Amino acid sequence: MTFDPHFRFYSDGHAPTGAAPDDAFWPALRRELGEEMERRRASYPKLVSKGRMNRDTADRELRVWRAIAASVAAIPATGVAPATWSEMVHALRREIALRRKFYPQWILDRAIDADDAERKLSLVEAWHDYLWHDCGGAEGAAARAERLRLLDQPRAA
Repeated sequence: MTFDPHFRFYSDGHAPTGAAPDDAFWPALRRELGEEMERRRASYPKLVSKGRMNRDTADRELRVWRAIAASVAAIPATGVAPATWSEMVHALRREIALRRKFYPQWILDRAIDADDAERKLSLVEAWHDYLWHDCGGAEGAAARAERLRLLDQPRAA
């Protein structure tokens, strides 16, 4: 899998200050990722039955999101095959892109509070950042090196 070398890690364009997360961060992150996995678990059967998603895609996405949720809790995703580092990073990037796209309209429609949307997005961005920079073993190191190599190349016009 390849990664977009120009992916914006944070919506505001700025990385966190480097200060340690406060005591509320980890429970909030676990809750947000767990809730996202539960939303998917509830909605995917409906999407499959309507023909808007195939069963293999639904099963793969649920497996990856179980692994993402479990990775925060530092517990194994029991009963499912593990997801790779690359699968988790790609899934988080897709989720970040969707939230960046849809949250502004949802805020205007009052489907979500602006502060809640910002908090939810920042939690997913922070976990993506952590996985990207601090995990992945050889696969992560190769992906980060490839990103740097691509960033050093002139951008196509």
